[in-house]
Amino acid sequence: MSWHYSGNPAASDRDAVRWHSGDVNEDEQLITDEEIEYALSESRDVNGAVVLCAESIAAQLTREADMKVGQLSVSLSHKAEHFWELAKKFRTKSLVYAIPSVGGISISEKETQDEDDDRVKPRFERGQFKGRHGSNEEDLVPDRSDWE
Repeated sequence: MSWHYSGNPAASDRDAVRWHSGDVNEDEQLITDEEIEYALSESRDVNGAVVLCAESIAAQLTREADMKVGQLSVSLSHKAEHFWELAKKFRTKSLVYAIPSVGGISISEKETQDEDDDRVKPRFERGQFKGRHGSNEEDLVPDRSDWE
């Protein structure tokens, strides 16, 4: 298992994940390079990988107990809570929001769409100028024989 950090989060996605998660101290390694690579492969982006890594670190720290001997106390649960909050924060950042599109506002956009041969025509346009029995534009007069 390896652990590397260049000190430049812009250098690689792995370094960016380390920087965001605070795992930049070689003497207190929290997660391996291989675990970060796995998180990156399972995520859409660095933010998603930070979520997975922070959750993994929090899960590891959750297993540790708070200790108190006399006036000396070590509270590892606070560290775990920090990483759960970090995961929550980056989960929000990694959400992809859809941007609504409103068509038909721009005349040039409508003309471009109308000229696109690969675009599926709306149902009301298909066969719009065909007569009742599938003939061409000349047969636009309805057949009145069944009106009686």
